[in-house]
Amino acid sequence: MERIKTPLVVIPILLLIIHWGVIPFFLLVLAGVIVSLLEFYHLMERRNYHPQKFLGVLGGFFLCLSFFLFHGKLSGGLGGFVVTIFLFLILIDVILKKEIKFGVSSVSVTFLGIFYISWLLSHLILLRDLRPHGKGLIYLLFITTWCVDTGAYWVGTKFGRHKLSRLISPNKTWEGAISGLLTGIGVVFGCRALLGLQFFTRLNLDLNFITPIGCLVTGLLLGIGGQVGD
Repeated sequence: MERIKTPLVVIPILLLIIHWGVIPFFLLVLAGVIVSLLEFYHLMERRNYHPQKFLGVLGGFFLCLSFFLFHGKLSGGLGGFVVTIFLFLILIDVILKKEIKFGVSSVSVTFLGIFYISWLLSHLILLRDLRPHGKGLIYLLFITTWCVDTGAYWVGTKFGRHKLSRLISPNKTWEGAISGLLTGIGVVFGCRALLGLQFFTRLNLDLNFITPIGCLVTGLLLGIGGQVGD
């Protein structure tokens, strides 16, 4: 129940941040990057890998900052520069600590975190700034992802009988996964209809530019991506 109650309090705050706050939204994404990187590196350590946590988080921070400061105009080139600098820093750190034995895995896992988390999440900043539909797309992404997760969890808990993958996630079931997928499709169609109302169109939040086929594809992608990312 807490899994449902908590987002009901948090999501309205997130929606306000998305709509009114350029800097608050950046700070929200940045916080998500840092927390996710720390969680990812902790998980890798439990798997007996040796990520360079400090440099990885620092690299993720500057990569996200580059997306915010230049709003996509130079973020690609500057992002590549940031990645290159931190690649050398991580290699030097491995050599100085004489961790050559774990060097390849350490560098690989550290950079996997930077790319998988910081690079991808930082694109939320660019997506929000996409005119005129950026805010509406961010709303769609956040709402659908939460609904997919909640739908998959609820159905999986109540009716799940067939395990999806005992190795990757022993608690996930096929029933929950299919429910999450259908929820994603339904929510995308619902958001398109809701945000098409006159009140939301005045706020430039309408998603009427997405065709029914586009809604179906978007729902499938978010339904799959939301569960795979989880």
